[in-house]
Amino acid sequence: MFTKDLRIINRDLSQMILVDNSAASFLCQPENAVPILPYLGGEDRELLELEKYLELLTKEEDVRKLNRKTFKL
Repeated sequence: MFTKDLRIINRDLSQMILVDNSAASFLCQPENAVPILPYLGGEDRELLELEKYLELLTKEEDVRKLNRKTFKL
């Protein structure tokens, strides 16, 4: 289990997301989290769904606002 801290990248957190299938990785910045399902074999549609969400994020000044509304983390 790994926690990922986006602050080490030294960029504006309002413009960064963290895509991961492990909720533990989001502990430092849950508002930047975009959770996905783990790949368990078979047909994987997560990237296709992620693409749609990323398109929505391009219209946001602060990605955390849409993330809060969408994922309620």
